[in-house]
Amino acid sequence: MFKIQSALSSRLIALSAAAALTFAIAACGDSDPPKGDTTSDAVKRDGFSDTTSDGTPSETSVDLPKADTTKDAPPPDTAPDAGVEAGAEAGQEASVDATADTGPDTTADGPTPDTTNDGPQPDQPLFMISGTVTQFGGPNSGTDVYIRLYDSNDPTRILDHIAERRINVISGQNVGTEAFTFTVPNGTYYLRAFRDDGGRIGAPDGQPTLITDAQSRSLAVTVNGANSTGNSLSLVAAGNTTDFYSNFNVKTVNIGDARPPIGDVNNIRIAGPGRCGGFIMSIGVERNGTTSALTPPRVRMPNGTNVTLLDDGGCNDTVLDNSNSSYDTNANDNTFSYGVPTPQASSVGNYALFYHQSTDDFIHIEIDNIASIVELSRQRVLTSPTGAARNTTLSPTLTWQSVPNATYYDVEISSTDGQYDNFNDATRLRTTTSYTPSPNLLDDKCYQVTIRATDADPNTGDVDAESFAVAGYFCTDVDGAQSITLSGSLNNNTAVGGPIQIYVNANEFFRASVRLATNATTWTASVLAGAAGDGSIEAFIDTAGSMTFATPENRRLGLTLTGTDFSSTATLNLALNPGPTLNQPGPWATVTSIRPTLSWNDYNNVANRPTGAWSYLLTVGDANNSQLARIVLPSTTQSFDMSNLPARTAWFDLVSLATCESNGGTFSVAATGQPVCTGAGDTPSQTVLVAGTLYDWQVSVIECDFSQFQPPATGNLLPCLRNVISTGVVYGTSELRGVMTP
Repeated sequence: MFKIQSALSSRLIALSAAAALTFAIAACGDSDPPKGDTTSDAVKRDGFSDTTSDGTPSETSVDLPKADTTKDAPPPDTAPDAGVEAGAEAGQEASVDATADTGPDTTADGPTPDTTNDGPQPDQPLFMISGTVTQFGGPNSGTDVYIRLYDSNDPTRILDHIAERRINVISGQNVGTEAFTFTVPNGTYYLRAFRDDGGRIGAPDGQPTLITDAQSRSLAVTVNGANSTGNSLSLVAAGNTTDFYSNFNVKTVNIGDARPPIGDVNNIRIAGPGRCGGFIMSIGVERNGTTSALTPPRVRMPNGTNVTLLDDGGCNDTVLDNSNSSYDTNANDNTFSYGVPTPQASSVGNYALFYHQSTDDFIHIEIDNIASIVELSRQRVLTSPTGAARNTTLSPTLTWQSVPNATYYDVEISSTDGQYDNFNDATRLRTTTSYTPSPNLLDDKCYQVTIRATDADPNTGDVDAESFAVAGYFCTDVDGAQSITLSGSLNNNTAVGGPIQIYVNANEFFRASVRLATNATTWTASVLAGAAGDGSIEAFIDTAGSMTFATPENRRLGLTLTGTDFSSTATLNLALNPGPTLNQPGPWATVTSIRPTLSWNDYNNVANRPTGAWSYLLTVGDANNSQLARIVLPSTTQSFDMSNLPARTAWFDLVSLATCESNGGTFSVAATGQPVCTGAGDTPSQTVLVAGTLYDWQVSVIECDFSQFQPPATGNLLPCLRNVISTGVVYGTSELRGVMTP
């Protein structure tokens, strides 16, 4: 016998006589096809299974396969002795996969030290596993039958076969009786076979596919000092055609600002661990049928680790736990997913879905290759119609700015009151940047337009990148009887350039959006008239390119007005000023006490601060936008310590003022600085937070002179603060920052 090097001392796979001298590895679902190998004979690797953390055999980290397209290779050698003798006489050494045996095992249970020995090993007796494969049913249009050998008797093992035979057959005819042979040392093995009729996108892909490929059940084989002959594999159709996973897709998704999952628990808004949002690599499948026949869907990542897709609702409003990175939005809805935050170049490669269906003892392997990481912009500017002017036609042509690297746009349009949608319009999927909705729009309605961008046809193609846009708004009013026009000057005092985004809400359902150039000095919006004092407006410099005020960079460069009268045409001059910069706690931080200290940088150092007297307004709220504390502080203060409250003469409780007067009381301030509400009840600001609760906080600059606060008299401060309450007008505001109590 000839000497053979192996990565394991006692287990070796030798190649039959028809094999080429050296083979590249081709493990099922976990390796590339043999590079430079044009035969259809066996291929091998030197790794054997270990056990993952969940107790199942691991699949050793190697590249994933693509179908071998060679059709004219010689048939497998069925003479057991000749295979060993030919190898010995030629002095052949079995090839060892350098990738598999020179680095650590990177399966799902974490790296394992490589303890193999690549030095010369004692001669081992080699024996043949031989048999036949025959087809008795199932699709027969494929031209290739694959027989795979596994070094285990576990039929749920799917990836990492150790050798493979490929047999060329005639399309449209059942497989007759075809022979196969493998050369192995003593051990326990099992065999599987499948006819490659179709794959991930219809064409054969060199992988076993449920339910389009005829397959054999697994067959256990034991080799103990003698050849194993007469092994018979029968290809049949799937008897269970209802249990499988579908719509496997791996893609980059840009879904907006990163944030932890937030929801209601016992009527309290809280945040869960992890984050749900941002730019992620999204992996997902949908389940058809019942759970009992299917193992959980698992995916081998490009780095060799195996992950399990989950249907746990980790990002919904009740579970609030994305620590397993499921990014799943609804629990138990038969949609399974997994996400990788902020994918990098290392996320490029093959992703292999694999699972077992127990009714037929069939397996499925499906590979999605991501060739590059693409982050599609969320910015989708609606250029026509817009909220800048009244829309006088019920059949407008919508146009928008193109998105680099996007080839398809899925347009969703609906009325803001929910009375119109065109989701069944087959023409709304566009390859151009225009769309005319069908049927016609309704008159005297405001519409929301959201455009999803993808790099391929989402209905028939393999989407590798998508992003979701922030909605744009416009209103229809053919005769103009219901519309109002809002306009005024626009001053950018921030010294920061960028397009200016404005959202106008005349009421809950009447909305318009306007996008202005960087150097715009005036603004105009047309919207349906709302009730008096029921309107609001957001205006900001879109430095983040997100078109949303919620982005921290944008919130610092914008303004919000509430309680505005948009019942008739009005002039409203807007000024965008820089906001304060928050210091501690950091974004989405968990504080150590329910009486935290909130701090910010000194706004006196800002060049474009107000020319007259001004004060800070500290606002603490919750995720329901309830303002639990609104505390006015002098311009010389840069922090508020809830565990050591300053003297009441050093801060003013705006919540107490607002609730007292809204309840019909008369507000005043005692000499001690304590608020006094006569004739009604008031609610003071919350200065002790609730444990385990998510809060948000921000600091604004208001043009009210705190020095005029002299208890028991309030001087001119009180009228100024009443104006802040009624209009929401502030000079500048910081980002809105989340904080979690312990």
